[in-house]
Amino acid sequence: MIRRYTRVLWVVAAVAAGGFAAYDVRYKPGPKLNDRYSRDLRELQALDARLDGEVMRSRQGLVAHYDEIVRARAAEDAVMKRLALAPEFARPNEKQELADLVSRLSVALEEKSALVEEFKTENAVLRNSVRFFPVAAKELRDSLLADPDPDAKRLAAEVNDVLVSVLEVHDVPGSGEGRAQAEAAIEALSNEADPVGRDRDVDIVLRHAKAIVERGGRVDAITNALLAVPTARATVEVDVAHERAFRRSLSDSARRRIILLVLGFAALVAFGVDTILRLSRSAAQERAANERLAEANRALVREKERERELLDLKSKFVSMTSHEFRTPLSVILSSTELLEAYGDRWSPAKRADHFARIKNASAGMEDMLDSILVIGRSEMGRLECNPAALDLTRWTHHLVETFRPTLGAKHRLVETIDPELEEGFADEKLLNHILTNLLSNAVKYSPEGGDVRFDARREGDSAVFVVADKGIGIPKQDLARLFDSFHRCSNVGHIRGTGLGLAVVKRAVDAHGGTLELESTEGEGTTFTVKVPIHERVVPAAKPSEPQRDATAAARSS
Repeated sequence: MIRRYTRVLWVVAAVAAGGFAAYDVRYKPGPKLNDRYSRDLRELQALDARLDGEVMRSRQGLVAHYDEIVRARAAEDAVMKRLALAPEFARPNEKQELADLVSRLSVALEEKSALVEEFKTENAVLRNSVRFFPVAAKELRDSLLADPDPDAKRLAAEVNDVLVSVLEVHDVPGSGEGRAQAEAAIEALSNEADPVGRDRDVDIVLRHAKAIVERGGRVDAITNALLAVPTARATVEVDVAHERAFRRSLSDSARRRIILLVLGFAALVAFGVDTILRLSRSAAQERAANERLAEANRALVREKERERELLDLKSKFVSMTSHEFRTPLSVILSSTELLEAYGDRWSPAKRADHFARIKNASAGMEDMLDSILVIGRSEMGRLECNPAALDLTRWTHHLVETFRPTLGAKHRLVETIDPELEEGFADEKLLNHILTNLLSNAVKYSPEGGDVRFDARREGDSAVFVVADKGIGIPKQDLARLFDSFHRCSNVGHIRGTGLGLAVVKRAVDAHGGTLELESTEGEGTTFTVKVPIHERVVPAAKPSEPQRDATAAARSS
């Protein structure tokens, strides 16, 4: 009787265990499905950010085509088709929730797509008017000024008012006062009688001016509406719902395994101690698998956090480059258009002046890109130091003489160069990054002028460089993040900058195996002391994490 009951118990337990096993195999959360869905969501977030960035670049005139926007939209549509298929491990209610959230996300993307198309249409018209308006207005103004008729000169003044106010509205979008002035100037020119027979030219100028004022406001409104579409929030909601379903499926699978383990244990008790030992071994393997799965989940969380940090850095980079590249690009575009329109009528000196502006703007952009490359190589551990024989005394004098012409009338460079620096082994490129950035900052952040002190001396097997100024100084609260990329002190006011100079200096000093110290008092000035080894040896590049720790330690110690 006991054997019969035991056999019935074993059969029932085995059948139940088989049923639970089949169910678990059917609905077990597969890592590949989870990874695929999560990867699609991350790709969609990246494509959305890329689309916003391309729209902003097109609005600012940095690109003259919409190819990247079209490609980004096509890629988003492909990702949305894959996201419409909910993972198999999700329950029906979870699949419905994911479907609703994906549908909401699709509606947001369709809204953004419609705004993108509207933006492309409006921006194309605006860009055409921005291109032709200054040329037409300047030609009309100059021809009227050349006319001896007093009415022509009065009309030229009206045209000039329209030219100045409309260009100001285009260069400074969002200014209500500027837009009102532009509209008033356009209205005044529209109502002005034309006694000199230039109705057609005036009409062309007015049509382009009205297009810039009206379309500019429309394009700005479309851009703001496009950026306000909650696609990022909708993507995060889908990601959260998917992650919740995945974690729930993991929990259900774990419970099924527990039940399966109990049933299997009950079924296999009859087979003796050997079976029990085998089940114990299986349980240990299950725990190890669960631990590996938990570790994989923790790694996934860490990877998501790292991706968020990279997105923040990318956002800062896009914001900085769009702002800092705009001025030199505007200078280049303006000078190029002026040379194209009037170059054959200008004197050689005036043409040379505009060519110099283009070269200076290009050089500034090149310096900024060079700084970004130094930061990038340092973060990837690829910023190398290649010491070579260098006459430091001669090189330092040459650096000072090269930098001196860049000083304004309010600044004076006072240098003390030790003749015993003589020859050493150093990386000339890294030294140039270090000293040029420190000297430029000393001048830039001394807006009231004064002396900038530069000392260079030798101490044993090291060269010591000191750059001191009497400028605005560094607030104490900014010391901890002074050498972070894109960080700028709270007291810089309207002084232009990218927040990369000191980050480049710190990374170049670390790569050279040197040290960097600073002393600063807000409102009184700052002194930087750089000490680098100059004896012949190979200096290892700093690890990506070291510059940040060293920078924080140096700032706190000072």
